[in-house]
Amino acid sequence: PKVLIIDFDVSARGTTIFRTKGNPFHCKTLHDYIATRSAIVEEAIDVTETMEIRSKSHVNREGLIYLIPSATPDARETFRAIALIEPDELLNIIQTLIDSAIKKYNINCVLIDCGPTLNDPYTAAAAHIADQALIIAQNEPTCREALKNYTSKIKEFYPDFSIIKMRIVLNKVRAF
Repeated sequence: PKVLIIDFDVSARGTTIFRTKGNPFHCKTLHDYIATRSAIVEEAIDVTETMEIRSKSHVNREGLIYLIPSATPDARETFRAIALIEPDELLNIIQTLIDSAIKKYNINCVLIDCGPTLNDPYTAAAAHIADQALIIAQNEPTCREALKNYTSKIKEFYPDFSIIKMRIVLNKVRAF
């Protein structure tokens, strides 16, 4: 498949750093698209070489993997830019951005990597537009307690968010 990864974590930029191996890139970032309210993808980074997709029987080298990076290290006012945009306008920009990337690169699957909190409008928007929203959490009391509020946090931005498409993945689970 052709996969598009979009790094929505504009503050930590983990996926961007990991997939570009810290090398400079010369395409617009998610932050650039949001700050300028420009939603037609000009270019995504081909990061196929930084990934190896394995199945039980073989390594797949046929698919292509593209990345829309989150932000550059020197990006300024990453959250101020989004604070000026209403949630519905943000959704429209993001959906148009995704649709244009799907069309340009003939994408089969879109993966959005978000930051760790739902107080972030990017994360709430991603959960709202996703076909399946996977919430990754550690298996400890504070995380389990926080999970109880996830839906209400998303609904602060998008009141019609449906919990039906949300799934929780617990990591660091110890066997007894």
